[in-house]
This record gives sequence, structure tokens and C-alpha cells, in this order.
Amino acid sequence: MVRYRYDAWGNVLSKTVNVPCIAFNHNPFIYKGYMYDEETGWYYLQSRYYIPSLCRFLSPDSIDYANPTTIGGLNLYSYCNNDPVNYCDPSGNSAILIGLIIGAIIGACVGFGAAAYIDYKDDGEVFNGSVKWYDYLGASLIGGIAGAGIGAGLGAFAGMSFSATIPTFGLINAGGGALTLATTGTMTLTVNGAQVLTGVAVSGALVLLSYNGGWPGDDPTKAPDGFKWRGKGSLGSSQENWYNPDTGEILHPDLNHPDPIGPHWDFRDVLRKWWRIFRNGKRFPKI
Repeated sequence: MVRYRYDAWGNVLSKTVNVPCIAFNHNPFIYKGYMYDEETGWYYLQSRYYIPSLCRFLSPDSIDYANPTTIGGLNLYSYCNNDPVNYCDPSGNSAILIGLIIGAIIGACVGFGAAAYIDYKDDGEVFNGSVKWYDYLGASLIGGIAGAGIGAGLGAFAGMSFSATIPTFGLINAGGGALTLATTGTMTLTVNGAQVLTGVAVSGALVLLSYNGGWPGDDPTKAPDGFKWRGKGSLGSSQENWYNPDTGEILHPDLNHPDPIGPHWDFRDVLRKWWRIFRNGKRFPKI
């Protein structure tokens, strides 16, 4: 096998050959599936050559693609609207959002899977004619179109940036040796769409992986889903904890706690806040 590393513009940074093979060594289809010319270091995109070292095409695009209403719209040599992270150009004539392609593929798979599930629920078998081939095709097309729209939207959003200017404050001399708090200037905070989507994805993953907060059970030696025993004490003892390595959550059995509090589990959530969970499923902050 061969492993390639590129920068965003397609410049080959390294090539590692793990399994010697003539076919692998001379594979011309690498960065984004473009055909690579090792002698020139250029890519052939079906209609013209792209030069990654210059971040532009060798020859101009058709004048029909000129767009004077956008930044760079008159530059007929530009590659992928100068945004190679979110776009690709398999034909050399029109940049396509990568998110659109990925979304279409995922959406088509989801649509096909939904049709297969309906087919299976019908009589316990798939591809036996109870769901027609055109139903599979239609579900895949609808899923692909929906996925393409969602993917294009997310891809476009990832390429956006958002800025806000906020004032900065500090102590200044108001005269007579007195100090007062006043505005000293401004600072600009900028975040891009990719950072926002990353934050949403990480938050969603934490929600999916995090404990649901219900009663863990009456057996402290039985591991709650996703938790591992951590500590030197015996398994399930009140001296140590069950720990979730993915989220940092902790469950501590305290099933012999006397009244008025009574038996419960101590629970530390992903925000490192402690709770008491009781048999009825309710939880209250641990004070």
C-alpha cells in the first residue's frame, strides 16, 4: 500500500510505500482523484492542467464562466474558487462543493438502506420482489438529492467566517491618582463555520456517549454501559468509582447510605458537576 500526504492545494508532501508494487508506485490517480503527472508535478483535470505549486490552472477557463459579480469571478485561471478545502473540480471547468458530493453519496446510501429495511419488515426477506427495483431507485435518488442539499449547505457554511468587534476594558488614570475602569480599545473575534460545526459535532458526540442519568442498578459490581472500574478497591466497593474514559463521567456506588438521604449513586457529569441518583430515576445536585 502507498500513503500520500498533500497540502490543501494538492502539493505532494510525502509518499510512503508500505508494500512494494509497480502498480502502487505508478498510480496516477491521487489528490482528489485527479490524474497526476510526476514529471511536471501537474494534475490533468480532463480539459486543462492544474499547477498546485502556483495554485492555479495552466490555461484559462472559457469566458462563459466569467462572473463579474463575485470576488475573483473574472480570474479564469483560479482553481476551485480559491477554496480547495471545500471544492473540487473533476472536469476542470466547474468547481463542485465537496460537501455536496459526500452528502449525495451518504443520502443515497441512507435512502437505499431505508428501502431495504421496508423490504425486510414486509416479509423478512430482501430483494425478493415485494419492493420493486424502481422503489429502491427512487428512495436512493430522493436520499441522494436531500443529502446533496444538506452537504452543500454544510460545506458552504464551513467556508464562512463570522467576526464580532467587542470593546476591551482597563484601569486608566482619571487624575489625582485615581484609577477608573474605562474602555481602552476594541478587539475582533473571528470564528469560521468549520469551527462551529466541529464544536457541534463534539458536543453531539458527548451527548451520545454520555450517561443517560438513570438508576445504574442495585448491583455495584456490574459495570454500567461504557464505564470501567478505576481504583485499588474491590470491584463495586464504595471506596472507588466506575469511570467512563470517553466522557470523563464518574459513577460512585453509595447503596448503604443511611436515611434521610438513603441509598443512591453519586454521579459526576461531563461538566464535572456532582449529582445523587436515586432508585426512582430522579437526580439532585450533590451539595
